[in-house]
Amino acid sequence: MRERLRRSTATLHRRAEAAMALESRLASPESYRLLLCRLLGLHRPLETAMPRIGWSGTGIDIPARRKCGWLEADLRDLGTGEAALAAIPSCPFLPRLESAAAGLGALYVSEGASLGGRIVLRQASQRLGIDARHGGRFFASYGPDTGPMWRACVTALDTLDCRSPAADEAQAAAEAMFVAFETWLSMPRAS
Repeated sequence: MRERLRRSTATLHRRAEAAMALESRLASPESYRLLLCRLLGLHRPLETAMPRIGWSGTGIDIPARRKCGWLEADLRDLGTGEAALAAIPSCPFLPRLESAAAGLGALYVSEGASLGGRIVLRQASQRLGIDARHGGRFFASYGPDTGPMWRACVTALDTLDCRSPAADEAQAAAEAMFVAFETWLSMPRAS
């Protein structure tokens, strides 16, 4: 199943990576802060939807995968106040996640992004002095557990029969997550 998702989302993955536009997003502390705001706006509705799915039997511990707390702490480190945090808009483009299979498809994208976050953290550290304890918690993610958390996600995905309706749900959710990520990050900032 993991291979099916990798193939079906390859182009969408590249487009989402391009939307990250790291050169410009790491150009200044303010542009980095705005990136974190966008990411918080993406993760808030995702973290609201995920616990509503029946995860029993998947081996996935959803509370252990929450990331909004890291984003909020990073934004506070960068001078964002509580009122501004509360006012960050949520992404309206996320797919509806109504099954564990769809949830696994969404996790494929969000947990895969955690792997790439280590690269972002390294660049943010070099350019902006960000580290895992100040402004970079989100990109540091699970620290040394990032790899094992990813492997647990794809292990759960690989239990799906690639020819099943559940596999189709996982693929549709993964594709929709990449599109939401790209669209949300590419939108101009509201004035």
